[in-house]
Amino acid sequence: MSIETSPTRRCSGREKTAPQSLNVVPRAKIMLRGMIRQWLVVTFGISCVVIAGLVLLRGCESKETKEARAYLNQGFNHYAAGRYEDAVISCKKTIVLRPDFDWAHYLVGWAYDNMASKYCKLKQYGKAVAVYEEYIAFKPDNSMAYYFMGNVYRDWKKYPEAVAAFKKCIAIKPTGNWAAEARKRLSELSRTQPANK
Repeated sequence: MSIETSPTRRCSGREKTAPQSLNVVPRAKIMLRGMIRQWLVVTFGISCVVIAGLVLLRGCESKETKEARAYLNQGFNHYAAGRYEDAVISCKKTIVLRPDFDWAHYLVGWAYDNMASKYCKLKQYGKAVAVYEEYIAFKPDNSMAYYFMGNVYRDWKKYPEAVAAFKKCIAIKPTGNWAAEARKRLSELSRTQPANK
């Protein structure tokens, strides 16, 4: 009696040998495809639930939130059209209703900065300073406003006021980026204007 390593069958006079090992790769691919399909279905289902929840929550917003969003959208539209004064007004209304809307704070800063830049290009430095003073009155802890106001004073050749603005910028946030830039400007002013240390 001989020991065969693989069972054999006789079929139409020829002997066929069964494969020694199962072909695992196609089965693994089939299983993997099935798992991927299941994962996609579950992920899609979760996404739909999350989106539906957000839509429902959006519908449940308070009147103040809806109004604040409308003012913020108005502010973006005014800003995009170059009507910076109107953008500031819309953003201030947004901030009164919803102080936690960060984009309103960013946009109001950009609008003030663009208004002041417009006046600087026209060499109307007094108006540019007035814009930054209005911004600082609205948001007194903003080091960026003091930094840019210092630049306006420097361009206007009012060096003592520029030094004061740069120092205030540094005092508000000593480790911030604007403070680092203000230190550079103070260094430049001390070299070019030694009497204004």
